[in-house]
Amino acid sequence: RHLRTNMRLFEIFMFYCAAVLVSGNNMFYSNVIDTSISHKEKECYGTHNEFSWAGDYEYHYQRMRERYSGCTHVIGNLEITHLSHENISYNLDFLSTIKVVTGYVLVTSVFVDVIPLTSLVLIRGDNTMPMFGTRFGLLVVIGINLKELRMPALKEISNGDVKFYLNVELCYVDTIAWEEITHGKVFIDHRTNQPCDGCPDECVGEDGRKHCWGSDEHSCQEVSHIECDWLCRDGRCHEESMIGCCHPQCAGGCHGSLPSECTICKYYRHGHRCVPECPSRTYPMGQECVDF
Repeated sequence: RHLRTNMRLFEIFMFYCAAVLVSGNNMFYSNVIDTSISHKEKECYGTHNEFSWAGDYEYHYQRMRERYSGCTHVIGNLEITHLSHENISYNLDFLSTIKVVTGYVLVTSVFVDVIPLTSLVLIRGDNTMPMFGTRFGLLVVIGINLKELRMPALKEISNGDVKFYLNVELCYVDTIAWEEITHGKVFIDHRTNQPCDGCPDECVGEDGRKHCWGSDEHSCQEVSHIECDWLCRDGRCHEESMIGCCHPQCAGGCHGSLPSECTICKYYRHGHRCVPECPSRTYPMGQECVDF
């Protein structure tokens, strides 16, 4: 009798499971994982090759495309290197979805006109690139044919210096108000072979000067030039007083002093607040803390 009862209970259980699956009901999964933002954000792992690489030019390029296509958050370093074969037509549009890089950004030995990092908001610099006796959050060297490095959304390089070196055709980086982006040192050591076009008229900042990353109106840099109080950590503020400082968990600025009023979060967002790490019973997805 007990055996028949257990078999009956097992049959009822299996029928219930099948009914749930067929109906598309998510009741078994709703308390396990929230997939509501997984289609919006995609994490991918960066590389730590510095100036080295493996395989031939075509293999290297295709591996880069596979790694970063659809990616919004690079965990580690973004290394855009050795795209310099004359018989390969490089299309780097797949880089345009990247919003956050937790390590450094390295660009070297590229035979392209434009690098479209148009969605990149934050280079956090948890890892920095050692070279020239210092460490860099952004390093762009030997851009063979590089004319524009388009990063109009970039708000902050949290750690590391910035250097441009031997990019003989690169334009516009000397128009950028770097003090709005980084408190590290900025070195621009290159001379263009030809004069660059000026920034579009739409790119005039609040300081009355033009700041841009490229030749079209979508490449303007937004510049506020608020003079922050010396007590403001990281030099970020929303008004010119000691009570106008941004919260330490903010990156790229804020519109108030609370951790819920950041332009972007330096690490993660839980609900409406920026936090240094995701609390218990949540897991990180991109920069969001998602409930289990």
